[in-house]
Amino acid sequence: MIRTYGLGKRFDGVWGVRGLSITVEPGSVTMLLGPNGSGKTTTVRLLATVYRPSEGDAEVMGLRLTRDYRRIRRLVSYLPQEVSLYNMWTPMDAVKWVLVARGYSRGVASSIARDWMERLGIWEYRDRKGWALSGGMKRRVLLAMALAPESEVVFLDEPTTGIDLSARVDIWRVIREEARGGRTILLTTHDMMEGEALADKVVLLHRGRVLVEAPLKTLLDEFPYRYKVILHSMPNGVDAPVIPVGDRYMLLVRSREEALEILSQAGGVGEVSKTGLAEYYLYLSGGSDGEA
Repeated sequence: MIRTYGLGKRFDGVWGVRGLSITVEPGSVTMLLGPNGSGKTTTVRLLATVYRPSEGDAEVMGLRLTRDYRRIRRLVSYLPQEVSLYNMWTPMDAVKWVLVARGYSRGVASSIARDWMERLGIWEYRDRKGWALSGGMKRRVLLAMALAPESEVVFLDEPTTGIDLSARVDIWRVIREEARGGRTILLTTHDMMEGEALADKVVLLHRGRVLVEAPLKTLLDEFPYRYKVILHSMPNGVDAPVIPVGDRYMLLVRSREEALEILSQAGGVGEVSKTGLAEYYLYLSGGSDGEA
């Protein structure tokens, strides 16, 4: 559904992304993961036709990004990270009128808007002005605006920013349901837990380049370090990858037995737990970007 060919964007001599070559399969959720500044938003803006590429090209639904960007723009949906809800609109106004702008009749738009507000838990707030909504509620309205049109390809840039964990889980469920129904979703996040919950495929970005692109299960299965040990001080003679975390140390080990042995060497002061996407990213990037 999406394929990029050495895609890149340069800003005053600085590359936001460069040499991006990835594929996104139909009916899947592909996650662009990485810390702030890794190139996630730039990638989505390129594919959503907000930016023109400085190099390379891409195909979206069989259309060339550099040649057919106007047609692509009419066919996809896009939720930017920094967009805000107009304070004088109600949720019903926002979702209904974005549908009317996409060619739906008012009656059909109202019906679809209701369905989406019910799915995202905002129907009871349908007539409340935007200025009276919480930040998390506004974000759900914006997500409804992006998902309500029947676009085959949807770009979501940090869609759960400012939303509490229980509401995020509800949104994750909706996104997975849409993918199972055949929609193709490219989603950015710096939240590795969100990546583990949603992704069929993961693209890890680091300083504007792809570190790895793989199905989530393959990526986690192939990561040799299944456990991490958080220590307050480092014992001598430990042979394991170490990522400094302020006044603590994160050690990556292959088995729980190895983790418990290291914990014993450290006097039992520390924590042992399983690794995930966050540790995978920190291992590949050397932990140099801080929060991942």
